[in-house]
Amino acid sequence: MKKRRVLFIMNTMMTGGAEKSLANLLSEFDFVNYQVTLALIQNKGPLLKSLNKEIEIIDIFKNKPKPFLRRLLTYFYRKTGNLFFERIYIRKKIPGTYDAIISYMEGLPLKYHYHIVDRAPKNLTWVHTDLELHGCNPKDFSFSHQVSAYKAMSEIIFVSDTIRKKFANIYNFQRSYHVLYNIVDAKKYAPPLPSPPNKIPKIISVGRIVEVKAFDRIIRVASLLKSNGYQAEFQIVGDGPLKTELSQLAKELNVHDYVKFLGEVESPYKLMEASDIVLITSKIEGFSMVAIEAFALGKPVISTNFPAAYEVLNNGQFGMISKEDDESIYASVKYFLDAPDLLISFANRSAEGYAHFSQKSTREQLYNLICG
Repeated sequence: MKKRRVLFIMNTMMTGGAEKSLANLLSEFDFVNYQVTLALIQNKGPLLKSLNKEIEIIDIFKNKPKPFLRRLLTYFYRKTGNLFFERIYIRKKIPGTYDAIISYMEGLPLKYHYHIVDRAPKNLTWVHTDLELHGCNPKDFSFSHQVSAYKAMSEIIFVSDTIRKKFANIYNFQRSYHVLYNIVDAKKYAPPLPSPPNKIPKIISVGRIVEVKAFDRIIRVASLLKSNGYQAEFQIVGDGPLKTELSQLAKELNVHDYVKFLGEVESPYKLMEASDIVLITSKIEGFSMVAIEAFALGKPVISTNFPAAYEVLNNGQFGMISKEDDESIYASVKYFLDAPDLLISFANRSAEGYAHFSQKSTREQLYNLICG
């Protein structure tokens, strides 16, 4: 039987939520029946090592930090709004035909996908974020071109129903919509076993140190805990442009002994496993991969109340949902510190959450969409 040819288009394979989700999706893909190609705008990232050797990689811009040609194409588009030269380049870099093409993220992966939609009978695209609050830069991908690109897709896939509703508020047209939850690679996790809490509670947060993750809230919460006589160790796993600024804030608030910046870690699972609480302080998330990873490890989750948190945590069944202000987050953390026995109860809730999100179901639904 001839294999179906599938092309995925993605920015990089760094350790963001969408990248981890794609790596997990491909980790146990059906390579018996599918021939997979991955086109990367920049062929970089620690998750490249986890990819199956059968996956063919197309490096669109030769993994240069600021490739001249990419800057030239961006400049031309920003000045003219014309896709002509970019289309020629992308069609040359991604040759051939496929049974299905999948842009795995909004923004540039979708834009480049739009240039080659005629190369496959099935065209699918993924939406991972709230485009009302965190949309594409119109200078790089105009709204009219976004609309045209989405209309050219056979299917549009969302990581949560919340994100689907947000999308519908912006793009007023009918398409075949599907919600497929992000998955984690179960093989990376040992079965969660009850473990005694740390003498000094460890509270971990994982993600890029950027504004939307709102890790500055962690530092102010640490200050509140310290001023009220509580002991805790906050661990921030990740890197990003705000790291220096937040490190300085920790010094100014005299909590540099409470907040540890651990940098980017390829596999933060052992750190998460050794923690007592997983804390998510984001202003917005399309679907929190960190929460699902915490579920898999049986760790209690505290999350701010961005819209998708209610879907991922099932309205508080699988974890605690806090308001976004510092005092509310502080009260949620304090709740666990005052009653350590609750950690076991919420660990059980996390295990229920992991069972709720079936990775097998996600893959089977995707195969059906490709073949349908």
